[in-house]
Amino acid sequence: MASTAPGIRTLASWLTGPADAETSIARRRAIETLAPMHDQRLRFYSLSREVGDSTGDPDQFVEWAAGEPWLKQRRWLMTWANLSAVLTIVMLIAVLLGFLGVAPTGKIGLATLVVLAIVNVAFTALFLAPAHEIFSIAMSSRHSVQNYRELFASAEWLPNESGNKGDAIEKIRRAMVGGERSASAGMRDLAKVAEAGGLRQSASTFVLYLPLQAFALWDVRVLGRLESWQEKYRDDVHEWFDALGQLESLLSLAAIHDENPQWVFPTWLGSDDDQIVSAKALGHPLLADDERVCNDATVGPSGTVLLVTGSNMSGKSTLLRSIGLNVALAGAGAPVCATAFSLPSVELATSIRVSDNLSAGVSFYMAELQRLKSVVDRAIHWSAKPNRTSLFLLDEILQGTNSRERQIAVVRVLKHLMDSNAIGAISTHDLELADEPALMSVATTVHFRETIQPDADGNEKMTFDYKMRQGVSPTTNALRLLEMVGLGEEK
Repeated sequence: MASTAPGIRTLASWLTGPADAETSIARRRAIETLAPMHDQRLRFYSLSREVGDSTGDPDQFVEWAAGEPWLKQRRWLMTWANLSAVLTIVMLIAVLLGFLGVAPTGKIGLATLVVLAIVNVAFTALFLAPAHEIFSIAMSSRHSVQNYRELFASAEWLPNESGNKGDAIEKIRRAMVGGERSASAGMRDLAKVAEAGGLRQSASTFVLYLPLQAFALWDVRVLGRLESWQEKYRDDVHEWFDALGQLESLLSLAAIHDENPQWVFPTWLGSDDDQIVSAKALGHPLLADDERVCNDATVGPSGTVLLVTGSNMSGKSTLLRSIGLNVALAGAGAPVCATAFSLPSVELATSIRVSDNLSAGVSFYMAELQRLKSVVDRAIHWSAKPNRTSLFLLDEILQGTNSRERQIAVVRVLKHLMDSNAIGAISTHDLELADEPALMSVATTVHFRETIQPDADGNEKMTFDYKMRQGVSPTTNALRLLEMVGLGEEK
């Protein structure tokens, strides 16, 4: 669950990034701390959703805050705004004196005010369009600033572990609510500026805004205050939204831990250990508890491959996805859907769902080759790193060519991966692939199967138990499925 743009980006980067032991363990400590805090999480979820729905991506705001002030390069505008205010006061006094008959200055004062208003309207049209664009970025509305202020201030409930400067929660708390340069303090100050700048946005206050702009260039004054805010907080704003993204991501992962207490946190292997991903009762984390079928699975050590065979719909792809999703959860710091799970620091590379690209003239076969090339390139890259292993998952690859050429091509791809000391799994319903001599020496072969029995009406019914077994699949079901849907050979 992530609603704000920083939260969505951060969570996505954690789930798609390398599964690193040190990073994951640090996040795990924060997740275990946040998991029991139900009410605080719900409060944060509601605020973040409101912010996400109403304010959009804060990237432009962060970019503006770190950029060069616009008004600072045009000091004459502030000089003219001050001079306009002084002239307005003087001319108002002149009009008042003329009205009282004290001095013959009424017409001159009135005429000067009219000219001043015309000049300032022209200034607004000619010079202040960039200022109004800055307003739309920095304080699009008082409501949006207030929303962010409440969201940042909601971090007050985070545990204050001031004795541990390296703690993830402490870093987030310090950025969001810890002191005069925190996000909460900054948004509180920005809200005051937004209140002044909001005069032009509301119908009820526009009547007040018009004379202020016409005679004292109110927008220039607001921009001056806004750039003073920018000068004070410019070095901190990026850290605020980075902390927000991290907190929202940690809370999302904490919810997984809270709602799935039977899931376990992974055990991380060292670089000196055998590079093996090992799981007991591994399940697909997106399946319901009463539908999920769990299996023990082992991928590795380096230079070996898990070859998953079986007929259509038997569970091969689900096993590969179960491995991949749980590795992604482990890397993010979350618990995994298993009763035991150990792994080294890995980078996941997959070829599971590939599509062609007609507009680019890329066929399905070529799209697969390009994907496989990227998998091999990543494996070669990480083979030079002593502290990380490449983990590949390949699902029914190279289906766009004939059987014999496919077998040769698959063996060649796997040889590149084996030579790079990668570990991984590949699924296939091509049973002849398991007999390839080059694979037999490096592959651990497992299979899924189906059961076909007649139902009460005598019609054949195919069922699957989704349990993984050792060895090559003894059955295929493509022609039987063809018959079951009414496309079999006519009798």
